[in-house]
Amino acid sequence: MLASKKCEFCDKRGLPLLLVRDAVVPARSGAPETKGPPIALPPTTAHYTKRLLRSGYVNVYDEARQRWDCYFVTPEALLYKLSLTSILSSLLTPTGPFNCTIEGHREAAGCITISDPANATSVWIGFSDTLWTPNVRKANEDRELRRRHMVEVDVRSIMAAKSGPHEPIRQVEAVVTEYALPSPRIKPLIDASPFRYCACFGGGEKLVKEFENIRAGKGLIVTVPDPAGIVQELAFLMTHLLEAFIAKNPTDQRNLAASAGIDQIKASIVGKAETEEIEAARMAASRMEAIDPLGHVLSESTRNKTANVREVTAAELDRATTSAWSKYGRKFDDAARQKWRAEFDAKLKAFDEQSIAPLALRHVEWFKSAAFTDYLEFNYDPSSALCGAAYTNVVTSCIAGTQDKTCCSKLYVELLQGNFQDKKNVLLRASILNQSAVAESIEEASRVALNSRQIPWDSLFEVYKAAMEALDDNSTNGLALYIAQISGPVARILGKVVDGRPGFHKTLMMLGFISGDAVTVFEISGKRSQFVRYLAKQMIRTSGAVISENQLRAAVSLELERLRIRGMRVEGSRKLRWVVSADRASIENLPSGMSRVAQETQLRSSLRSVEQLESLRLERWRSVINQKVRWGVVTAILQAVCLTKVYEDEETSLANEKQDARWRRVAAISGLVGTTCEVIGGALRARASQGMLYGQRFLSWSGWALMQLGRSAGAVAGLLMAVLDMFKAAETVKENGLG
Repeated sequence: MLASKKCEFCDKRGLPLLLVRDAVVPARSGAPETKGPPIALPPTTAHYTKRLLRSGYVNVYDEARQRWDCYFVTPEALLYKLSLTSILSSLLTPTGPFNCTIEGHREAAGCITISDPANATSVWIGFSDTLWTPNVRKANEDRELRRRHMVEVDVRSIMAAKSGPHEPIRQVEAVVTEYALPSPRIKPLIDASPFRYCACFGGGEKLVKEFENIRAGKGLIVTVPDPAGIVQELAFLMTHLLEAFIAKNPTDQRNLAASAGIDQIKASIVGKAETEEIEAARMAASRMEAIDPLGHVLSESTRNKTANVREVTAAELDRATTSAWSKYGRKFDDAARQKWRAEFDAKLKAFDEQSIAPLALRHVEWFKSAAFTDYLEFNYDPSSALCGAAYTNVVTSCIAGTQDKTCCSKLYVELLQGNFQDKKNVLLRASILNQSAVAESIEEASRVALNSRQIPWDSLFEVYKAAMEALDDNSTNGLALYIAQISGPVARILGKVVDGRPGFHKTLMMLGFISGDAVTVFEISGKRSQFVRYLAKQMIRTSGAVISENQLRAAVSLELERLRIRGMRVEGSRKLRWVVSADRASIENLPSGMSRVAQETQLRSSLRSVEQLESLRLERWRSVINQKVRWGVVTAILQAVCLTKVYEDEETSLANEKQDARWRRVAAISGLVGTTCEVIGGALRARASQGMLYGQRFLSWSGWALMQLGRSAGAVAGLLMAVLDMFKAAETVKENGLG
């Protein structure tokens, strides 16, 4: 029996159960390999094991007594019983950390007990990332609903000593990873998991002894379904394996860093050489005009000769860049560097096909599974914004770092075009914090709005505001983390919007809710040179360079000339669709109290030209993202898509261009999107650690992962892959892509 002194953790009486979950671990990690869920993992890469529960909540339903109990699972995998009468109060966790020193109480604190098991029948146990509301608890009184996401423990069979699906507690050291492996062998598993490991090696005997003290011969290990944990672990493991592949060979690490550094140096030198060549030609022509001003007035041949001096050809730029780089290139063995890079890329591609891609396919399978969608449908109250914030953060963790995997991205694009009222479409539901009222308003609006101009923004935001009344701005900022993790799939859909394809106004509504302002599609007319000049300005500003207006004008003029020489069309006129999330700060002379529909109408009437587009100062997203993170992230994605469209020339096939000219365009847009990802990642990293109001603390790794994508955007960033698709270069990139 337990000692008479009890603490809030270890007052356990009845039938003792050690609750565990199915978890994903790398293959050959030494963790016990156990029979897991029906979705098989690739055996050369990963396998299932049993692990202690991650931090969250355990809900227990005793059928015989028709009674609910709720436990908080601490980060140390201890279970603290909550009072249902005060479950919505501020006291959602224990009053202090576990510090009981009584023999056996640490072991008792890690289990739950079924009281009076002799009179119990079936007991149902479920895990959730969030506290249940009374609505959710009431719904789960339905046995069929419980069967879809909870585990049933047949207490009568256990008490009758009948065999069942649960392992006896004496198997704990053979089954549960935390009890099976010593700390040195746990370390690699810690690095490969987003969830904390609580090393219990050597504690199995004490645990069995304590279970025997509570109820001799009856203690069991019960596996509680946790599909959200599995999906998060698959996402994390893919990132971990890629990092480990690169890190295992210090030579590869050094060569990658050196190669990237050389490429940056070369890009800087080449860009400077091109600029200097253009400036030199301009200066030479200006001197000729200064020396003979009258001749330039009277003689056409003189004017033509000067114009020829001012005109720089692509061949002359090539000679200038070759000469400039030759002074540095001889210091590097570029042939050896290219040879190593080709060999490394081949190894990386093989590793991806053998390890990453199979996990990505399993991730897709799990994401579409009934177990996963049931978990999110039956644990979260679709009328509670508090639950909704936790819902979105959990889904964000499940997709973090996966959008660059081809099969994952394809699934996300498909889901984003679905029905918001479909509770199985967890990706869409996460975009609106799982709020059914908001889902209904979007679907109703989509039925009456034949195009983006007819979206009833005022009524939509009234519904949204009412649904989110319980949340502050920080709680809804999890949406910024969410949208960043699907920025690539969203960009693919926006590309269709910009192309004029009909039927995507629900995506605009979703982005409007996330940004906090109406998202509108405009048709901008102007000279090609004006669009290219606008693009050049945005790229210079996005680079973060601090320059004066005069310096900006000079830099834009040089960039416009360089792009023209390199083959970009600057003659003639064109029309482009531009997608804008226009906040009040974007619209000049806006009267106070104006409705969103009126704002949009005024914006439409005043936004026709490139100059008017520039007046919106959309590049402000960089400077305001830390204060308006949701608007900043959405605007960054919209700008990346629209600026990419400026680079496109629908009348000229890229197949007719030289390879180097084609990849100059790719490099330019890669730099733009890479910088965008890095700025977004920096802002989100700070936000990611600020927590969730109604669930456990959100993992900060997703913000960190996005920063890494920004630093190496040419390799794996989902947003980059999306814009390169629009840029007609994706097939080349995908040959070396991941997943």
